[in-house]
Amino acid sequence: MSSVILTHEQAFREIEFINQYNARIATNLRRAQGLIEFAENSCPKDAPQIKDDILRAAVVFLHATLEDFLRYIGSKYIPSGNEDVLNKINLIGSSDALHPEKFFLGRLAKTPRQNSRSANC
Repeated sequence: MSSVILTHEQAFREIEFINQYNARIATNLRRAQGLIEFAENSCPKDAPQIKDDILRAAVVFLHATLEDFLRYIGSKYIPSGNEDVLNKINLIGSSDALHPEKFFLGRLAKTPRQNSRSANC
């Protein structure tokens, strides 16, 4: 595995970009939190559909934020991220890292992190 050595200037630019990106994520999280708080505290009790729509919008917004982050990570840290390379990336806890497999979403509930959580979470 080859390592990449950055110049001081390159490292500074990378840190600056990461800090800006973190600020962007923090802003998006605050915006989603504002939507959630508004839905929980300000929606009329006799209009549950409005609350549901606002909460759904918060979920969509968070999904877009996550997708944007994953695209950044993929483009930045998997530079040869063509389809073949990406297809070889396995889920945590998969049995065979060299042979990725299709999976059902229910399988995500069986990841090591999930099993270590308390029953109250």
